[in-house]
Amino acid sequence: MISNMDHLNSTVFLDFRDVFGTLSHEVMLQALEEIHLPQPFVNIVSNVYQGSFLQVICGQQLTEPIALKVGIKTVCPWSAVNFILALNQWMKWIYQCAPLHVKSPNPVQGYADDVQVSSRQEDVIINMLARTDEFLQWSGLEVKQAKCAVLHERRSGGNRWYKAKNDKPPSFLVMGQPIKVYSRNETYPYLGHRFNIAGEWGEQVEELTTEFLHRLHLIDLSPLPVFMKFQAVREVALAKIQHLFANVHIPLKALREMTNKTVQLVRKWVGLNTHSTRCIIFLPCGEGGLGVPNVEWTYIATRLAHLIHMLNNDDVTVREMARASLLLDLQRRKIPLASADQNNFLGFRRKDSGKLDSQARGFGVWSDWPDLNDLCNRTGVQLKWTRLNTQTEVPVSDELIADPSVVVKADITKPQEETVELHRDSARRVLLSTKQSEIRQHWYGLGLQGKLACLGFADHSVSHSVFKNAAVGEDVLTFTIKARLQGGKGLYMQLNATAPILTLYANPEACLKKDFRVKRSSVVYLVQMLSSPKDHGWGQDIEVLVLLYSLAHGLSLSVVGSAFGIPKSTVHRIIKHVTGKIKANLKILISLPTSDELPEIADGFCQLAKSPAFHRAAGAIDGCHIHIKPPGNEYHKEYINYKLLYLSQMQAICDSTGRFLDVFIGYPGSVHDARVLRNSPIFCQALFPPAGWFLLGDGGYPCLEKTVGLRTPYKVPRGQVQARFNAHHARARSVVERAFGRMKARWRATLFKALEVSPSFAPDIIACCAFLCIDLNDVLEDAEAFPPGTRILPLPQHVDRKVLDTT
Repeated sequence: MISNMDHLNSTVFLDFRDVFGTLSHEVMLQALEEIHLPQPFVNIVSNVYQGSFLQVICGQQLTEPIALKVGIKTVCPWSAVNFILALNQWMKWIYQCAPLHVKSPNPVQGYADDVQVSSRQEDVIINMLARTDEFLQWSGLEVKQAKCAVLHERRSGGNRWYKAKNDKPPSFLVMGQPIKVYSRNETYPYLGHRFNIAGEWGEQVEELTTEFLHRLHLIDLSPLPVFMKFQAVREVALAKIQHLFANVHIPLKALREMTNKTVQLVRKWVGLNTHSTRCIIFLPCGEGGLGVPNVEWTYIATRLAHLIHMLNNDDVTVREMARASLLLDLQRRKIPLASADQNNFLGFRRKDSGKLDSQARGFGVWSDWPDLNDLCNRTGVQLKWTRLNTQTEVPVSDELIADPSVVVKADITKPQEETVELHRDSARRVLLSTKQSEIRQHWYGLGLQGKLACLGFADHSVSHSVFKNAAVGEDVLTFTIKARLQGGKGLYMQLNATAPILTLYANPEACLKKDFRVKRSSVVYLVQMLSSPKDHGWGQDIEVLVLLYSLAHGLSLSVVGSAFGIPKSTVHRIIKHVTGKIKANLKILISLPTSDELPEIADGFCQLAKSPAFHRAAGAIDGCHIHIKPPGNEYHKEYINYKLLYLSQMQAICDSTGRFLDVFIGYPGSVHDARVLRNSPIFCQALFPPAGWFLLGDGGYPCLEKTVGLRTPYKVPRGQVQARFNAHHARARSVVERAFGRMKARWRATLFKALEVSPSFAPDIIACCAFLCIDLNDVLEDAEAFPPGTRILPLPQHVDRKVLDTT
């Protein structure tokens, strides 16, 4: 932040070339003597370097000894001190370049051999670089010209980027060579990171997020054991970006994206359900958790602790600069001071929402201090100016900048209504533990409400031992984690037995046909047929009921979930799971008849047709259209039929009682019935009917003799005989249309609207409807199940063929 229109800011990065290898021995010894180190210690260091030499292999022999007068030896106990003391002389000269009105006597920042000098005046920078040239000549060091950089820009009094007409980039020289000047948004790379004078860089956060997600992806693909993957999240993914948390403003959206991806992968590795609690994932291993770090919590704790530490820093320069920056920033935003009874942030007024009550319209410049206010508001931390000796609150004023007796006191209230002061060394740890306590308290509350499955006899010490044992197999580890979840803070939501639909099922005398469209005996049969060993999840009967209820009423997943009191995601998973089981057992009830069963089927068709002419009829074939959602690919137009709806086709063959013998599902709605037949296994493999038998089809099919015997009506009947044949044919063939009608009337999901599933999953749902429609010959009898105006034709009973009419 700056306070005048003419302010310029220049920052120069310098990189010394091979400082450890080119520093003169004389310079090091002179530096030791200048700090008045006892002479015996100076003699020890001198003896280490005295007579130093090296030899080089040349051909097959060594060269003569070459004397070494420069370079720090790694065996020297004073190597690091020597280097610092040598650079200390340069720093002393730089300090003398600071203007008198500057509070800080140290305009230099450095890390090892990389240094940065800054000033608001160009002549000061020029003077510092001139003294740097003197130091380089004195010490014999050099700088890497390609790695030096100048960041230069001007800010206005309103904290806006400002450029005057006569502005031009500065020209700085070091050792007679110009230093490259970077523009405002041009970044200077250092240690794999990028810096620019504009401060916060949007792409920096994007790259940070991308790097974390990429490393999570690599961990997911790695062959590491599950528990080592948990550790890799911290050591490989989070460690790459965690050191930036203190100084980088990361939006909440990016933090939650990284956290949600972590949760998603952990659930995948362990096999947890999507509605399982996150508590077990982020709790420490010592508390029975998995010990996976939470990116959002870690960032908030690190960032908040760092900013508070800056305001209370032991270094006078850092502390005063931070406080002056805070007061200037909030004053520029025209935030009024708060009264004693108002919500405030370090004496400045807040709105009811917790945001600062800024009166400066359009002043949207980002800085650390509004971010600190947001972090405090999010975590419940209260900050106030406090005098150390009296522990009394001090009103905000400019005098606080240089007053070392006043500190920023930070208090946080834990879930147990306990107020804890955040000290400098423990602030980050306390913030993380407080967040974990809040999550634990939340899940304990759900358990008291009966919304979680809690096993009071669970022994958590077993899970602790398993987690620490690296030799435990993955199956044992996964089982232990799931048991820990059910026995601890809760994994699965407890079944709500008071739900009306479950209360109905629990009553053995209640009729299920109105709500589930099948009898209770059919439900029991389905549960027995589809049962399989399982150690977790919902019961087999609940899963079957969920699928039946969903298909019977054609409801959305959320409505079905509300009826059973289970999450929407669970409903989707149950439907996929049970549908897969039914698909695997489809041949049990939908299968082609044997040769011994064909005469009985033919008798039924003769009865339907009232003519013995169909005594070799083995079945009736037709197609049915089911409304689906538009496919999201380039072939979506193929699914539109003449009604301009997206439809999927179901070809079915049924016997004389309406029982499906074969189904072929999935062709787009625009395809003709005859083409669907020619591409079905029945036709391609000549599976049915046997030679000498035939199927009954409508006029949309061709009349065939070979491959598949198929009899169709005359398209233009000539004479009464052909017309009478068409009438008898229609009586017999219409049984397949009635079978389709019963299926759609029973399973409303296929009747009124598009299926509530993806188009790729729709054929499996349609096959389930066909399977469930004929289960145990459970015929739907109540007229309520059919659409208004539908004429319900009873299925004919078997009679002797001799009494049938003849033609």
